[in-house]
Amino acid sequence: MHLLTRFWHWKCLAQLLLLSAVPVLSQVNAPSKSLIDLTSADAMKQLTPVLYGVQTNPKGTVIQPGPKGLEVHFPPHQPGDYDHPGFTIVPKEGKSWDLSAYGHMEAKVTNIGTKVLPFVMQVEDGSGGLNNLESIDIKPGETKVLKVIFGYQYQYESDSPINLKNIINIFIFCWGGPDPHDFVIEELKAAGTPGEKPEVDPAKVRYRPQGGVILSKDTDNVTNLKPPVGMWDFSQGNELRVRLRNKGKSAVTPVLELMPTQGDLPFTWRSQHSIQPGTDAETTFSFVGADAGFNSDSVHDISITAASDTEDLVVESMVIDTASEDIPASLGSKPPVDGDWTLTFDEEFTAPALDYKKWNIYGAESLPFNYFWDRNHNPRHIVHFSKDNLLLADGKAVLRLDKKTGRLNDDPNGAESDYASTLLTTYGKWTQRYGYFEARIKLPSGLGGLWSAFSLVPDRGKSVLPKASRISVAKLPVDSGVGGTEFDVMDNYSVQGPYRLNATVMVNKPLGTASPYIKPDKDGFITVGLLWLPGQATVYYNGKQALHLDNPRIGDVQASIKFDLLLGGVNKLRDEGLAFPDDFTVDYVRVWQRKDLATPEDGPKPNTGDPNENKN
Repeated sequence: MHLLTRFWHWKCLAQLLLLSAVPVLSQVNAPSKSLIDLTSADAMKQLTPVLYGVQTNPKGTVIQPGPKGLEVHFPPHQPGDYDHPGFTIVPKEGKSWDLSAYGHMEAKVTNIGTKVLPFVMQVEDGSGGLNNLESIDIKPGETKVLKVIFGYQYQYESDSPINLKNIINIFIFCWGGPDPHDFVIEELKAAGTPGEKPEVDPAKVRYRPQGGVILSKDTDNVTNLKPPVGMWDFSQGNELRVRLRNKGKSAVTPVLELMPTQGDLPFTWRSQHSIQPGTDAETTFSFVGADAGFNSDSVHDISITAASDTEDLVVESMVIDTASEDIPASLGSKPPVDGDWTLTFDEEFTAPALDYKKWNIYGAESLPFNYFWDRNHNPRHIVHFSKDNLLLADGKAVLRLDKKTGRLNDDPNGAESDYASTLLTTYGKWTQRYGYFEARIKLPSGLGGLWSAFSLVPDRGKSVLPKASRISVAKLPVDSGVGGTEFDVMDNYSVQGPYRLNATVMVNKPLGTASPYIKPDKDGFITVGLLWLPGQATVYYNGKQALHLDNPRIGDVQASIKFDLLLGGVNKLRDEGLAFPDDFTVDYVRVWQRKDLATPEDGPKPNTGDPNENKN
């Protein structure tokens, strides 16, 4: 097969390498300092089990010195019993280690179990923050060396440097999950030189083709559809358009294969149309409807083939594009199912100012959660909420995230951070149990660091204290029924692009999830909706069902509405390369209630119109 492609400008490589740093998994020749004799019985004097969750010492846990090192066995457990089993290692003598002469901490680990080991190591200086943290996955039978470089967490520099003269413990644990884990820590030592930085792995770099053009007709012949470095990033579109010419003597049906990760099976699309001999044709391979495991932001290789080995197929051009779709005329005017429905909440954002009797734009409760999900564990990488980052224009509300130093809630005494955003929530001002909840939204277009969401959050009312119980998804003694549910009608991580949505129904653990690629309307908006009925939840994107659940655990607690735009998301944490500011736009919010499901608790709540009802 002949391929026409463009020469790539390798001067981009240096810039691209700045976008990705990965755990360093190589041996080190620098002088080192062992912190514990892992084969000695005295090692147990330096160990303290630390198990997050209900159980503090699950039966079957074994941690003991062995001939090759510290042998660790964490037994299987039921979800919810405990998470993150682990232990701390403290200095043998004195209250702390002085590691200021070294550049990193490293552990050599062998997985002797049958499951992938999600191994995590954290270096703590007693300041209360997660200053240094790193993780790796180790396959059964595999040995790896994990480095935690001082001053970094998840390969990103901290604005709260670690005090290397006062290292009080090393915390080793496994990411939560029900699987058993068996491993041996063969070495644990400080090594390297001060001021080290994470190494860069070019294979992890995401390369986004300029203008979406992967190859075009006016370029030289090169038979390689690999990116110049790392992986292709096709996240800014929802389809791949390929123009092909059949130089053979028989009709061919092209097949596209995108390799998601090296060694994994490809994702395959077969064209619906054949190309006749001597003709050109454009074939579209849409990501909409792709397997849930497909990620358009991390494609290693592209392959185009046909059914037989005799055809002469030429690829003339290949472009990432965005396809839109016509939205049903009824969308936005009524729920998607029949019933005696009444419109109970209608926000069009046409007023000159936001109605604070309906909405909050401030809130401290999102701060710690953002701190966790950001995954940098860096206080200055958290967003602070500011009135300046909520804009009303053309009948739309714009939540804007900008790289701008300021204080939480515009309060002179609020926590300071380097990123500004805002939120919209009806917490304490309006709630409803059951019904149909719909919003028309446009997602941010940033390269990889933003997290936008439209959610329903439980609200049991002011009488329930503390606040964590008021908004909890757990079943509490105060519940009249099955408990609270968080409905993430739409989550979007901008690293996945603006055309992949994530829906989750959450009761302690997810009851169901969906992550489809979608087509926006002609204006780039997506209409997202949740139908919430007793024991039932259905999520709709552009009027089409994306997720449906029948489950008696789906909650019956009143819920408030929330839109937010934060940094991070689950392991999607980059802000390098982002073009600040970036926006999450809400065109309208409408809610309907079915007559037979209405309760006196539904609707507006008395409030003072404070933009931060969260503090009341």
